[in-house]
Amino acid sequence: MANIKKDVKLMLAAARNKQGNLERKLYELNEQARKTKLAGAEKLYSLLVYLYDDEGLESRLFEEGVEAEPGIIYMLEDHIDHCFSEDGAQKAPVSILIQLERAPELIDAINKHGWFTAEMNEWNDTTYQAHILIHPTA
Repeated sequence: MANIKKDVKLMLAAARNKQGNLERKLYELNEQARKTKLAGAEKLYSLLVYLYDDEGLESRLFEEGVEAEPGIIYMLEDHIDHCFSEDGAQKAPVSILIQLERAPELIDAINKHGWFTAEMNEWNDTTYQAHILIHPTA
């Protein structure tokens, strides 16, 4: 895929729009990823689709000033831009944020997916807020 950042921005725009169909966009990206050699960004999309299908977890772009909803995976747009090179290769760990009682179980689910190694960076067992780092496997 020639322009991963463009796809990311289109996906995030779809997530912001109430009539946008983020799941359809993720599916389209996943299908494209199957037909090409997967770079880091495509692998991240595949992981998000996997977490939606297997764990029932939606993913969204975090918007400053908007209250985060429990049970939703959030990512920061600037962080995504920083974590991937122009050709889509992952060059730094990706942070995901979630408020979910079973968030520690997501580490195993992400590792089971096979393309990433997850680590719990921060965990608040009172509020169930987690900051998980996603590292690419070799």
